[in-house]
Amino acid sequence: MKYFSYDPNGDGFQTHETSEEAKKVAEDALENEREEAIEEWNEEVTEICWGEIKQHIAETNRRPINDQDPCRFNCAEYVEYELVEI
Repeated sequence: MKYFSYDPNGDGFQTHETSEEAKKVAEDALENEREEAIEEWNEEVTEICWGEIKQHIAETNRRPINDQDPCRFNCAEYVEYELVEI
């Protein structure tokens, strides 16, 4: 999933297949806040957003532990993670 939306007072962080879907979720969250703002707006309304995810964390290396690995006494495998393009 390449797009996200964030609503601190709703479903939080969500991922989406399309930019249209992500934008719609953010717009709906804003509309919900508007309906709830009887006397004043919730301060967290400015945190509602949507956008494109450029990178994410992914496992890039998995191998058995060797004598040079720092966790050789309590780990079965060495695992590495890095930011990678979506």
